[in-house]
Amino acid sequence: MDFMEKLNVLIVDDVITIRKVFEKLLRSIGASSIIHADSLETAWNEIIASHEDNNPIDLVFCDWNMPGGDGIDLLKKIRSFNQEDKIRRTKFIMVTGAGDNKLEAMQAGAHNTIHKPLCPDMIKEKLELIFK
Repeated sequence: MDFMEKLNVLIVDDVITIRKVFEKLLRSIGASSIIHADSLETAWNEIIASHEDNNPIDLVFCDWNMPGGDGIDLLKKIRSFNQEDKIRRTKFIMVTGAGDNKLEAMQAGAHNTIHKPLCPDMIKEKLELIFK
């Protein structure tokens, strides 16, 4: 997936093991610029800083259940910008577990959802749909 090497990717999950597994999977399909955030606040700060530096986060993988709020809160914050703002156009994939409302994520502006456990083929499929 050649386009992956050009993307700045942010992985948001409070569990370090999940972040490392996700990073390994993304690197295996060509991602090279990967940033981690262990909280919604850290993720938001990374997104804002990247846009201020004119090197924006292109793609966010965010866990639904996070301390200090749900991933849906971060998604809604990103989508609250006006249509012309680059932050609003950040691609967003919600990482869901059992019982999470995937429809709610899509209605809030997620480009797609991925269900745990993670696998490379599933990630590739979702990315191809978003970036085709």
